[in-house]
Amino acid sequence: MPGPFLAGQRLTAGQLNDAIQKTLTSVEVGVAGALAGGIGATEVNIPKLALGPVALVAGGLYHFDARVTLQQTVASDGFMMRLRRDTALTGTVVSEWLIYPVVGTSGNVFFAWDDFISTIAEPAVNYFVSFKRDAGTGTLSVFGQFSGANRAGVAIRRTGYSSEFVVVT
Repeated sequence: MPGPFLAGQRLTAGQLNDAIQKTLTSVEVGVAGALAGGIGATEVNIPKLALGPVALVAGGLYHFDARVTLQQTVASDGFMMRLRRDTALTGTVVSEWLIYPVVGTSGNVFFAWDDFISTIAEPAVNYFVSFKRDAGTGTLSVFGQFSGANRAGVAIRRTGYSSEFVVVT
């Protein structure tokens, strides 16, 4: 993505197309039932939630969204969802979310999102979503389409420039 533009700069069609916000890749899972079950202390990759390859541009700001239905066997357990790049289960962790204990075990929709930047241009990056237990003794199931209604989905969008991204500490 070309940097923030300068006053008087003439833009090419390619620069304009790269400058707009757009979804780079997304997956909606219409598979009925569990994509994975029995997830405990060992991290488990969910292949149907993989994204890519995605072309990242230097200075780009990206936004990841996830929506999954989860069902756990012990209501007081905590789990973790991870977004990794390049390699499932061992790749660099881009983001991770704690899934706090829920009330009940009947199935809960979990939403996650995060922003990240790319400091260099990379033509083909793959992303992988995984889950593992963080606390407790039970297991977790991840659903594609739960009870014929809620579909799992993940997406990566380019939303702007890294210069527009501020983390307050």
